[in-house]
Amino acid sequence: MSYSDRYKKNTNKFKSANPVFEEWLSEIKEDAIAKDLQSKHTYSKVCLNSLRKYPLPLKSGKECIILEGFGDKICKLIDEKLEAFLREGEYMPEFRSGAYAILITLLKNEEENKDEENNYMLKAKLIRDAQKHSDAQFTSHDPKNHYTAWNSMSNLIKKSYVDKENKLPARYRLTESGRVLARKLLYDYLSFFYLRKKQDLLIDEIKKANIKHEFGKLHVGDFAWIARARSGSHPDIVLNYIVERKRMDDLCSSIIDGRYKEQKFRLKKSGITYAVYLIEDYGSMKHMSLPEKSLVQADVNTQIIDKLIVHHTTDPKDSAYYLIHMSNFLIRRFKDKRLNACAKTELEDFRKKFSDEDLSQNEISNYLMTFKEFNEFSNKNKPLSVKEMFAKCLMKIQGLSQEKVLSIVDLYPSPSHLIKEYSKCSDENSRIKLLANIKYGSAQRNVGPAIGKLVAQLFFTSAPLP
Repeated sequence: MSYSDRYKKNTNKFKSANPVFEEWLSEIKEDAIAKDLQSKHTYSKVCLNSLRKYPLPLKSGKECIILEGFGDKICKLIDEKLEAFLREGEYMPEFRSGAYAILITLLKNEEENKDEENNYMLKAKLIRDAQKHSDAQFTSHDPKNHYTAWNSMSNLIKKSYVDKENKLPARYRLTESGRVLARKLLYDYLSFFYLRKKQDLLIDEIKKANIKHEFGKLHVGDFAWIARARSGSHPDIVLNYIVERKRMDDLCSSIIDGRYKEQKFRLKKSGITYAVYLIEDYGSMKHMSLPEKSLVQADVNTQIIDKLIVHHTTDPKDSAYYLIHMSNFLIRRFKDKRLNACAKTELEDFRKKFSDEDLSQNEISNYLMTFKEFNEFSNKNKPLSVKEMFAKCLMKIQGLSQEKVLSIVDLYPSPSHLIKEYSKCSDENSRIKLLANIKYGSAQRNVGPAIGKLVAQLFFTSAPLP
């Protein structure tokens, strides 16, 4: 049975949390049956059943090890397919771009219209249905600007992802390669769709509580609170609180692939003082892709070393209650206050002059960033300065927390600055002390000789590292 035949026969497959992995496991099973391998029974009776029952998205074969029937060999086979899958072609439309919206819309149309002869779409309906999947507009009301999200259609046709039948009116449908790409897109953004479905439960509770809310793109965090002027003539101001929401399984994945450390760094650099990790436990930690001890340690480190707030909830509904209470708290705190917008650099200068106790009592707490500046500064895709790039480099070194890194780059904003100071030192001991005696964090502790020695060896030695 061909790939496309299986796809047409199983259009309800996308209800699964891991449809692509399920597809690959079916292929592995069929191969085992063809070769009459003993493992064919394991694939069909145990692995597929446990995969279909698992309610959360998995991001690698390695993560499947927590499921019944999955051993190192099966996990490796899935990872090999995943690697080949992601290598297929370099073209990958951006999330919620015009091309993305067109492909997803045509794919959904195929799911709903099982008749091959009639699973095409006309331009008007395609534009209307695709708009909800795109941040770019498919129609333009500006006579000087003729570009719209529909322009991406010509590129999709050129690359043979969409077939255009030159009838009147023109008909559009996916090619086989376009279908594969659309499924690949759906795989890559499966976590988003799953979260959105679950998040509907969260939003329902927020609506019931009559909390005003809007949907928008945040470059850091998942929830933020803004103050809006009554007159509408002033910019929105972001309050000093932000929430990053994580499912426990996603937390495991982000720790494994390094995203967790990078996300914490970006939260610390966002200019928001009170950053909260909202972790949805979904039951026991014992069946995750990391040992329970590792997860507990990560939790403690986030609170004690990184000085971020961690709050655990049981599910989306419980998370909604937390957000509702936070919203009501912030409304009570700020509703009668005069808030002043200022630049992020000014805000950082103000905060350096006052202690945390002063911030809660002093008028400085009423000076906040505009939402626009906060969101633009937090964009991880913006070009990095040398200082930011150096900080990201230092973050890869074991034992260097965000606070230690920030203290180092404040004094030495580039490798050249650091190397220049090392060259002035008379011996190894003085080079170690260069960073070892730097103060970091609210407790003003020393970075320490271990880090001082390691960084000096990395940046100022020509001999092999020990």
